[in-house]
Amino acid sequence: SEFPPPPIMALQPATPPLSDEEVLSEEEDAITGEVQRRKKWRLNTLACTTKSSKAVLSMAAEARRWKEVDREGKGKHGMVYYIMQGRELETVIPKMKGFKRNYVSRYPGMGDMCEKRNFSKMMALAAPFLGPFPWWPTTFVLPEQLPELTEEMGRSPRIWIVKPEDGSQGDGIFLVQSAKDLHARASARLSLGGVVQQYLGKPLLLRGLKFDLRLYVVLAGSGEDLRCVLCDEGLARFCTEPYEAPALKNLHKVMGHLTNYSLNKRAENFVHGGDPFMGDLNDEEASKRSLATALGQVEEEYPEFDRDRFWAGMREVVEQVCGVVLPVVEASAAPYGIANRCFQILGFDIMLDHKFKPHLLEINNSPSLCIDEAMALTPEEVAAAKALSAEGGRRKRDGICNCMDMQQPHGHKECAVDVAVKKAVVCTALDLLSGDLDLTGSLEPRPWLLGALVDKWVALGGTWARAGTGGALRRHLAPVLTQQLTTADVDIVLRAKKTGPQFASQSRGFGAEFGVVEWMEVLTAVGVRKYGGHGPA
Repeated sequence: SEFPPPPIMALQPATPPLSDEEVLSEEEDAITGEVQRRKKWRLNTLACTTKSSKAVLSMAAEARRWKEVDREGKGKHGMVYYIMQGRELETVIPKMKGFKRNYVSRYPGMGDMCEKRNFSKMMALAAPFLGPFPWWPTTFVLPEQLPELTEEMGRSPRIWIVKPEDGSQGDGIFLVQSAKDLHARASARLSLGGVVQQYLGKPLLLRGLKFDLRLYVVLAGSGEDLRCVLCDEGLARFCTEPYEAPALKNLHKVMGHLTNYSLNKRAENFVHGGDPFMGDLNDEEASKRSLATALGQVEEEYPEFDRDRFWAGMREVVEQVCGVVLPVVEASAAPYGIANRCFQILGFDIMLDHKFKPHLLEINNSPSLCIDEAMALTPEEVAAAKALSAEGGRRKRDGICNCMDMQQPHGHKECAVDVAVKKAVVCTALDLLSGDLDLTGSLEPRPWLLGALVDKWVALGGTWARAGTGGALRRHLAPVLTQQLTTADVDIVLRAKKTGPQFASQSRGFGAEFGVVEWMEVLTAVGVRKYGGHGPA
């Protein structure tokens, strides 16, 4: 092979909390020094001001005997800052300087890299170097690829799934079969951007229901110090209506086609799992199940299913995606000098087809760590909750809630599946940082060619203002500038790039230096002018 093999990353279990039998007494811990060693690590949850992650982070810190810090204070060694937004890096980075073993739970640029349009563009750019990617569906980026999409739609009556850029948690997603349908339903939104992907028409079903899988990947460090963990526990999210092969007459039945939890949790047919206080997941029939439960059910319904082959497929997806994403993220983090102090939990959304082959739907830069779920209240429960109303009209915690999780009056309770899975994933992340997780099989974290392009970008200045000028590009491309490819060609490509659609940035400033991908697009366009097709520059 012309290029080195892709990295092999360790598949590690999402380690559960210590059982009562495994927990040593305080006297034994004093002898072994375990308590003292673990107390040297602190988990700072000050930035976790919402219900979405605070509870499970506290559970994991207690399980691993870390000290939780949720107030302002002086920096200390062994402080792990858990933040919810990339922009919060601005306040955290200064606190980390001068202290050992400090980490923050975001990589600068990761949010931008995982954005729908950006990730799809990056997959197209990387395909000539690192592909093929059999697990990535045919994808068109809007608005710039609308002509190509229209042409493709005219060739065959396939079903396409439209994901607007301004949508999240399933909002705005719909299915179409023709360009006419697309323009009729989204003419006003097409200019705003989004992606359109070929719909997987023959998904694997369990008892007639369509489902997808949320796998968790934990990254820490960068470069040669990168550690990557694919957790062996995750979630399976089910539709709440039986699946029907897509046709014009049923494309509107979103609860049978779309597996998004945020959509299906509002359905009357949504089935809740067990109560964590009862110690039983009770998720065999639930609309959200643990990955272990779902895989066991797949083995029962499909005897030919091979669990080892399944995990091999998951490893391949993670390895290749990290090979695409990490060099760009490292380049984005380079100006801040903290890439080796970052870690992050990513959510990989996977769907299996009827032949058990994996298909990546998207990567979630900030997978939900929320462990509660909305429960619709009966009229009797509403009446009882009103009776417990606090003075001044404020509801007690166990009273009526009218948040956006559900339209009708409801309450919230912890979901046993979420508690078990997400607590284990966070514990895995803490173990990875503290060195308590055994890692095997980790090799060079980024493929050579894509990494070499990123290294060249950094050497040319690491910003678009320096590396993206006509002069910088001509110096870089001097070895191939001939009569066939001239400086005029470079200028033509640059002008086209400046007037065309740009990469989206969620960061709005800090960490938004995403010029390395723009730069790679220009190199690819120049290469096409010289070599034709998708020839590298």
